[in-house]
Amino acid sequence: MAAELQRVHRGEVDFEAEASHLAAIGANLARHRALAHVPSVISSLSTRRVLVMNECAGVRLSDVEALRACGIDRDQLMRRVCDAWVAQLFADGHFHCDPHGGNLLATSAPPFGAVPTILDFGMVRRIAEAERLAFCRMVHAVGERDADAILDAAEALGAKLNRELLADPLALVRGLLWTFRDTEGEEDAAAAAW
Repeated sequence: MAAELQRVHRGEVDFEAEASHLAAIGANLARHRALAHVPSVISSLSTRRVLVMNECAGVRLSDVEALRACGIDRDQLMRRVCDAWVAQLFADGHFHCDPHGGNLLATSAPPFGAVPTILDFGMVRRIAEAERLAFCRMVHAVGERDADAILDAAEALGAKLNRELLADPLALVRGLLWTFRDTEGEEDAAAAAW
């Protein structure tokens, strides 16, 4: 675990690698026509220790009042954030690994509507084609409520499972369906605030 943390930390301060990820993921999102913005690197001013990008205006996703004040459609914004990560993970296998609210800005760009800007490409991962396809199979299996296919996909991703201990594989499916359920209409405090 310490070796992995050290590798991630080194990657976060290697700005040449970050610039490369910015360009590649930006091009991939454009190719998939995902409505998401990625900053442009100013190569002539950037080095391994300094990364200079164009300025990105926008509202932090955590600032709900500012999003409302700007008239940003939050449902559309979240669909576009999800579309961007679907393209990265399931289509390309090259993705931003740190998608918290501090790494995302939102703008309203008529006539397109809400557009997310993705920041901080210091933590990025490329996965092998076999892993990418296993993730795709897992999402499909969850949608189909196919416990055996979920377990097969998890094992293809490297999970060590003792299937004999899974007395009720459908309990796994029920748990996943609950975790990834559509929460629209639920009146919990987090949903009300958002």
